[in-house]
Amino acid sequence: MKLTGKAKEDFSYKYNMSNFNEYSEVLQNALIIEFFDSLGIYILITDFDDYDFWCEFKGLSYSILGKTRQEAIEQAIIKANEIYNERNII
Repeated sequence: MKLTGKAKEDFSYKYNMSNFNEYSEVLQNALIIEFFDSLGIYILITDFDDYDFWCEFKGLSYSILGKTRQEAIEQAIIKANEIYNERNII
């Protein structure tokens, strides 16, 4: 699983998914993004020359380029996980 710390713990509690790692990477990412959305941490992928992800939490915004859409999503999830664990939401 890509999540760590409090984010992983709270995600596992909310979704109670013992077989999460058996899902495709696309489905895993969608569920993680939905989890963060429900907490006000939004991941938006926008297409410029490269892919650019935008992660926002209560007025704080982060922008990092990825060479592929998948890379941008992965980086966004890593950053959202970091924000969640630092802020200790819920």
